[in-house]
Amino acid sequence: MNDRIIWLGLILLVVFYWSPSEAVGRKAVKDKIETPRKEITETPSILYGSDQKESLKGLKGIGILVEPLNPDLEPTGLSRSQIQQAVEWQLTQAGIGVLSPEERLKEPGKPYLYINLNAYSWREEVIYGYSLKVELNQLVLLDRQRMTGCFGTTWQAGSAGIVGANKFGQVIKMELSTALDQFIKDYKEVNKGNRP
Repeated sequence: MNDRIIWLGLILLVVFYWSPSEAVGRKAVKDKIETPRKEITETPSILYGSDQKESLKGLKGIGILVEPLNPDLEPTGLSRSQIQQAVEWQLTQAGIGVLSPEERLKEPGKPYLYINLNAYSWREEVIYGYSLKVELNQLVLLDRQRMTGCFGTTWQAGSAGIVGANKFGQVIKMELSTALDQFIKDYKEVNKGNRP
């Protein structure tokens, strides 16, 4: 009986410890360990969508582009020029340079803050549905083709909702201000040491 147990133990030891797959596995690990390390020649990996505020680093100033508003908004008293002025004022107060179209074209990346307010009235202009987008667009390079660039959104904020006509202008100004506050906070956080 004891001989059987000893033989069974030896067989199991041989089968599990010295099986060909294990031997191959050990050899592969051994080869892997002994392989000399190669120098890394590729660029570091990019964390896609990780932290959009990093794309604001080094910006000296930005242009502003407000999309034309839907004519349905005329009764609310809100205009494209009001939005433009509000954005310029808030950025200037925060110490962020607002560039003219000519200045923006000379700036690396040609960055601009894009404001898009889509709104439509319902029930004879008593209720408005809206979506507000605030995006920083700038020239970016394609990862697969480094010499090809295009404009891309590298930072964004926004909101959407339904509001009564009597509060529409007030709500939009508040939502816009909130999005700009976030932009300013992110901008200042990544540009602490290099203020223009």
